Amino acid sequence: MKVVELFAGIGGFRLGMGNHNFVYVNDMNKDARKVYESKFGHIPDDRMIEDVPTEDIPDHDLLCGGFPCATFSIAGSRKGLSKTHEKGMLFYEIIRIVSGKLPKYVLLENVEGLLTHDSGRTFAVILYELGRLGYSVQWQKFDSVNFGTPQHRERVFILGIRGEGFQVFPIIPKSKTVFDGEVLQYRRGTVRTFKKGTFPCLTASMGTGGNNVPLLKKGNNYRKITHEECELLQGIPLGHTECIGGASRYERLGRTLNPNIVKAIIERIEKNESL
Repeated sequence: MKVVELFAGIGGFRLGMGNHNFVYVNDMNKDARKVYESKFGHIPDDRMIEDVPTEDIPDHDLLCGGFPCATFSIAGSRKGLSKTHEKGMLFYEIIRIVSGKLPKYVLLENVEGLLTHDSGRTFAVILYELGRLGYSVQWQKFDSVNFGTPQHRERVFILGIRGEGFQVFPIIPKSKTVFDGEVLQYRRGTVRTFKKGTFPCLTASMGTGGNNVPLLKKGNNYRKITHEECELLQGIPLGHTECIGGASRYERLGRTLNPNIVKAIIERIEKNESL
């Protein structure tokens, strides 16, 4: 399939999709683009998506993107699809491109708070916008603990199939990955013990001492997790982000998605395509 990846970050969707043909990629963050180019040999377009004319984007079969989640996250502003909040407007840029290109598939990812934001009205708008363009829409909430890592990271994936469509969700996980160790979490000025067997959700602010910073405990000592441990917890290949460092590397890893979930979804789509 020909694929367009918006808000690409370090390439979580691409890692899960294998050898599909990515014909256009967009991300404004310079460190995300550096990682993407380093690992895929593809330089993402660095323009603001609002400044990219629809005709600049090649025809494609699948559009994917984890559109910015700060306006839906409990840790964010919760402004949703507000037309006065620039991040809330980015979903409508996706709709603009989809309406102009009409790919067969649209696959979007966001925080679980999207489902309940504004008592479900925000999610209803998303379903309506895709539906009016002729897409049958299905969705599922996934947790990374069921897809190869011990991190408790809940995300909603939305799949639009143009026309009548076919059933992809639900995808039933085969097993749960258990974390063998003790984790503390720095949260709102205090340190607490996280529940056993699971690792807390990684965040974009964990590299700058923000809230929800995970700490590994050994005896009476504890330490911050390494960049490499973050990669493993996200299901990202070890060393994938090695071309950047410091707080920015933590931020990029805290913002990415689990490619194992994408792989499970794409395998369902590919199975139908081969019928």
